[in-house]
Amino acid sequence: MFSATVNLAVLTTVILPTYTPAWGGTPPSGSLSFLRFGENIELLGVRVSPPTVRPGEAVEVELW
Repeated sequence: MFSATVNLAVLTTVILPTYTPAWGGTPPSGSLSFLRFGENIELLGVRVSPPTVRPGEAVEVELW
């Protein structure tokens, strides 16, 4: 019972906050008109930073 409690505590206080996506924000203007995937998913915008990279460099991609 103790180990289950510890596992639940670690899950809710360490793991979930780290991997929870940030919701909200405004899509960048003019990035996409809009894309639909199936019936329930729409891609409204994309931002890639930095706009140009070399092989091996890090890229940050934001999707709305």
